[in-house]
Amino acid sequence: MFGADQQNRGLQRFLQTDAAINPGNSGGPLVNMSGEVIGINTAIVSGTDSFAGLGFALPSNTAVKVYNQLSQSGKVTRGSIGIQYLTVTDPTELDSYGIKAREAIIVDSVLPGTPAAKAGLREHDIITEINGSKVTKGNQLQDVIVDSPVGSSVKLGFVRDGRPQTVSVTIGDRANVLSDDTTEYNALNRPRPRGNQEAPTQSRLGIQVQSITAQMSRQFSGLMGVEVTNVDANSVADEAGVESGMVITGMVTAGHTTEIKNSADFRSAESQLKAGSSVTLLVKVPDAYDRTLRIPMKVK
Repeated sequence: MFGADQQNRGLQRFLQTDAAINPGNSGGPLVNMSGEVIGINTAIVSGTDSFAGLGFALPSNTAVKVYNQLSQSGKVTRGSIGIQYLTVTDPTELDSYGIKAREAIIVDSVLPGTPAAKAGLREHDIITEINGSKVTKGNQLQDVIVDSPVGSSVKLGFVRDGRPQTVSVTIGDRANVLSDDTTEYNALNRPRPRGNQEAPTQSRLGIQVQSITAQMSRQFSGLMGVEVTNVDANSVADEAGVESGMVITGMVTAGHTTEIKNSADFRSAESQLKAGSSVTLLVKVPDAYDRTLRIPMKVK
């Protein structure tokens, strides 16, 4: 998840402390006022390599889980379902997805062949529950999935195009689900082709777009969408950060996601926008890193 399965590949979570920790103290206990061990001293933040008032300790409950796995099986396994997610807090973006909460977990991508893909989860699904408990933060979702035994199942509640749904997902071994072969995307050193020469479409958002060519689609793994050819200064899109060369692949508004494959799709979706409505453009930046962006904005 982006984050959990973010697969932010880092799963570390630490306790912050101002107790003195110096080089050589790593691995020692961090205790509370009752003398109970609550963590294992791990790191400090300092410009002098000596304690400067900011230290971090691995939580003791995490250490216990690792110890139990090592003693029982000789290795540590962590669960994964194979999604990347975002914890969204931008009010405009949340409004475009039809979410009334102050934050939400949105599926950013689903890795092919993973448990999430087999269960039918899709990009843009909004995860609201796991095993009957409501979740709005990525770490809430991550904690349950990472700690679930490989082969067990979790029930996810999610919203797709405004409709609540549930699905059972089998937990996979994170080391296998997130193997390099699964997550690597080879876009390096590919030339960026130009769009076609059709007449550009003017958008009320302040951008001009045109359908991408078949060549561009092939060179970027079947990419579909419209290329931004110009952004009007001081327009809604300009203020939101849209730039020429970006490829718009989707538009989210009123809780619904519309796939944009060509300029006709864009014109149709754009014509439905009303002044004051929230919209999030789903944008690809076809470069060596194959970046995907969500750009929220308010229609004027």
